[in-house]
Amino acid sequence: PWNGSTFKNVPSSVAGNLGDTDLLILCSRNDQICPCSGEIGLATGIGSSWMSYSFLQTIFYTSDNTWQGGAQAIFDGAKGNKEANTTLVEFKSGGHFALAGISDDAIRKLGAQMSSGSGLGGFNQFFINAAVSSGEEVSNQSGDAAAKLGDQVLQYTLDFLKDTVQQPEEG
Repeated sequence: PWNGSTFKNVPSSVAGNLGDTDLLILCSRNDQICPCSGEIGLATGIGSSWMSYSFLQTIFYTSDNTWQGGAQAIFDGAKGNKEANTTLVEFKSGGHFALAGISDDAIRKLGAQMSSGSGLGGFNQFFINAAVSSGEEVSNQSGDAAAKLGDQVLQYTLDFLKDTVQQPEEG
């Protein structure tokens, strides 16, 4: 989850107000975009770079490269709510897209499709390839993180729903 919105209350500041709503938070320590906690790009060392600060300021109007505590801050904010089950699942590896089951090749193909109509020529594709190489691939040394993690995320989510969604009483 992303805790970096500068336009509204960040999720961590309102997570304790969810009442009896159960909350499942999934994150990867090696996620280059939204790690569980810490700086963006920490696994590649670009977390404190001029490039990451420029990206944050240009796109998100912030210079906070920790997303104000990230998924861990959302979990901590929700823990005070005793009416609900709040669960945080931290994966040791896997990139932002791998957690969703999206492979590096699929990201590159999407980048090629986006580049073809952008008017930026090869620069856009270069940027996407560089982002995949410095982000997703760092967390995907085996090359099959998307398949493995996507399946794990799906299973955790289904198990969480089975445990927390109330079944209608038969009668």
